[in-house]
Amino acid sequence: MSFSLQTASAVRLRTIMSGIDNTMTFTCLVRTISTGALLCLSSLAWSVAGVTVNVEVKETGSEPMRQKIHIVGQSMKMNRTGDRNGSVIFLGGSDELITIDHDKREFMRLDRATIERMAGTVAAATEQIGGMLEGLSPEQRAALENMLGDNLPKAASDKPKRPLLRSTGRTGQHGGIATRQMEVLVDGTKRSEFWIADWQGMDTRIKPAIDAMSRFVKGVIDKLPESLSEPVKSGGYEVIGDLGGMPMMTREYDASGHVVGESQVTSIESADIDIGTLSPPAGYTQRSLPL
Repeated sequence: MSFSLQTASAVRLRTIMSGIDNTMTFTCLVRTISTGALLCLSSLAWSVAGVTVNVEVKETGSEPMRQKIHIVGQSMKMNRTGDRNGSVIFLGGSDELITIDHDKREFMRLDRATIERMAGTVAAATEQIGGMLEGLSPEQRAALENMLGDNLPKAASDKPKRPLLRSTGRTGQHGGIATRQMEVLVDGTKRSEFWIADWQGMDTRIKPAIDAMSRFVKGVIDKLPESLSEPVKSGGYEVIGDLGGMPMMTREYDASGHVVGESQVTSIESADIDIGTLSPPAGYTQRSLPL
């Protein structure tokens, strides 16, 4: 950093940075959960009839990724391949989420109660960080804002930004299915768009899993402080349950209007789903959320 810090200020700054790092870790987890919702019992091996949704994902600065979402009842598993290889499993009957890192051979198992406790811990840490920020000089705070941007906790007095979902009236075709466009605006700025296929005509086995995941995600978002939930809400995840159909294509925009991510369903097909794949692979190490 270009400015000098006295010893006390340096300690305060290191504490702030550590707290911000932890809150960003939790926010990334929530976004992973939410992204699974947009797309997305036993160790015995047997198969049941289900649905596989094939998706292509493009993120700024990364190679395109192929994803497969397997759906059985109210449960789903999203597999992603590319520069990162992992899976997200949602068990709708028990509101349990499992995130798997195949590259590291690790997984985390989280239920609603655990995530809500984590959200409460992060909310308290965010409030503490806000108090510490008040002790920094204007120059120090300006440098942090320049370095961290939207990841810097917002002041409690900042007006909450609520997403507005609206229909544009535009129609299209995605994955060979008729779609209609909806946008999410935050403070009048477009932050995401969805191309929606109506449930009528879609495979009836998809909706129960999407609805269950949507309720789960909204419950998690509602527990977050505004400074952490805003990036998730800006992406439109909070309104997934209000779309009235299946998101066939999704785009996310930054505050300047540039596209930062896009996902598109390429095909939907009936498939026999191995129930054993709704559990972490044998030999993987379970880890806890690093907070």
